[in-house]
Amino acid sequence: SAAGLLEAETRFRRIKGYRQLPLLKQALEQHIDSEPKENKPITA
Repeated sequence: SAAGLLEAETRFRRIKGYRQLPLLKQALEQHIDSEPKENKPITA
């Protein structure tokens, strides 16, 4: 398994803007929290 993962790793590419993903997550959470209660999806 490890050898296969090491081989596959050479083909992986880094997503542009990956460092900003935590900022995106925070902005989305704030947006969801600011929505009226009746529009919030039901979560388990």
